[in-house]
Amino acid sequence: MPGKVSKFTKRSKEPAHKQAYPWPIVPGSGLGPIRFGLSREEVAKMMGESGDLSFFEDGDFHLNYDHLGVFFFFPSDDNGKLTGIEVDRGFSCTLWGRDVWHLGRKGILRQLRAAHGHCESNQEELVVEIEDALQVSVRDPSNAVTFYFDRSVILQSINWGVIVGPDDEIVWPSLTREDFPNTN
Repeated sequence: MPGKVSKFTKRSKEPAHKQAYPWPIVPGSGLGPIRFGLSREEVAKMMGESGDLSFFEDGDFHLNYDHLGVFFFFPSDDNGKLTGIEVDRGFSCTLWGRDVWHLGRKGILRQLRAAHGHCESNQEELVVEIEDALQVSVRDPSNAVTFYFDRSVILQSINWGVIVGPDDEIVWPSLTREDFPNTN
């Protein structure tokens, strides 16, 4: 039949973020195919659209995809390289191989302990903070990940960044050709 689209039809015009959902969150490395250390232009190319830029007086800038619920952070003191990412509730992603949006604060704490070897004896590594009357966060400093919850303990966003080594230097993830499957 003319015009019939098979489920096997390749749609090469789709942006990368629509081709490979859900994207895995990789603490210390990035999100899906996007790795820390990339330039704004490289991230925009991988996202398949330019996004909105926000510039700040200190020279930092953010690349925002509000309609998708994903935000990329580029500080000026790291030569404009990607060092942080935040995703909002509803962005199709996984962490620890599972969808975490339905987990409450206690579920996230259990997952952190299981996935990263946290136990009751070293619980001080996990930080629970009441940000204000509307927000609570759970921070895992060893993996540079923060989970933000509303007061009803529903996960609202996840923010993570590069890992900083003992000498206060960024530990950049290694980038290989496999990290860029849709480029030549």
